[in-house]
Amino acid sequence: MIHTIGIDIGSGVVKTTLFRTDGSGANAKSEWLARRCERIRRRDPMTLAQEGFDGVLADLYGRLSRAMQRWCVEACTEYGWEIPFTQLTLHQA
Repeated sequence: MIHTIGIDIGSGVVKTTLFRTDGSGANAKSEWLARRCERIRRRDPMTLAQEGFDGVLADLYGRLSRAMQRWCVEACTEYGWEIPFTQLTLHQA
């Protein structure tokens, strides 16, 4: 799985996209994950490019965070690794 961010600084708009590609060659499958478009309107194009980059990743922060946790639990389950839970919380009704 490969994630790719593309930034296009045009004459009037800065466009940022995030793609995920699974597989390779003729079997590759791409999925469009996020996009942003910002009109330049007397603003610094490089600042807009950085904001677009940060924004695309911020849009996916929750999904990526949960996915990484899920992958870690799956790896621990597959390889028989123990996940220590050192905290115990009690609630009274």
